[in-house]
Amino acid sequence: MSMSIQQRVIQENNVAVAMIEEGAYDEASYKLCTVFQAYQNCCENDYENEVSSACYNKSSISLDECMTKGHPMSSSIDPDFPFMYSDAIRISPEIAAAGIPKHDVSSIMLFNLALAYHLSALDSMNPDADLRKALHVYELLYTMQQENEENFLCNLMFVLSILNNIGIIHQWRNEDDIAARCFDKLLSVLMLISSNNNSQSTNNKNEEVVFRGFYRNVILNRPPCAGAA
Repeated sequence: MSMSIQQRVIQENNVAVAMIEEGAYDEASYKLCTVFQAYQNCCENDYENEVSSACYNKSSISLDECMTKGHPMSSSIDPDFPFMYSDAIRISPEIAAAGIPKHDVSSIMLFNLALAYHLSALDSMNPDADLRKALHVYELLYTMQQENEENFLCNLMFVLSILNNIGIIHQWRNEDDIAARCFDKLLSVLMLISSNNNSQSTNNKNEEVVFRGFYRNVILNRPPCAGAA
């Protein structure tokens, strides 16, 4: 895929991020759906795929870096509600210039689409349809990450954010058993980060808030200890 198309897609993603930040969730989801479909159609062209592989597959940029570089995180912990990762992912000019794999651009757009649906549901009197859409896209993203172990291990914060938001959607829908399984998976990834002595959770105060939010959801959704009364 040519640089001009890649850069245009990144630009459109960032416009949709601004819409999400302004609360224009329907407009953002429409833009992301339209751009994503056009992007996928371009990726189906064998010649463009060959060019894209040559230009982008050697990149060392991870999804986690896209999440944490170029813009501050604003997700915060509200003691009255489960923690939701609510920061749409903007691709900074520095990361765009360094080159980002096309599958990661697709993952970012899908995450932002899921988030737009999710936030729209929270802002709606009838949230069920948007919650179903958000859940479908989050689950697709999680499956995509699982299919590539190396990608999974390089993008643990991205995986945590997906699992966390899947869990709170199931919680919202009173599907407590499914939510508990999601938070068990969330804990497993958090423990993986801890066992690997991964420093990404302590890079800055905003990231520390996010990781505290993940741990808080795990703790609040752990079953009571046997014998406790």
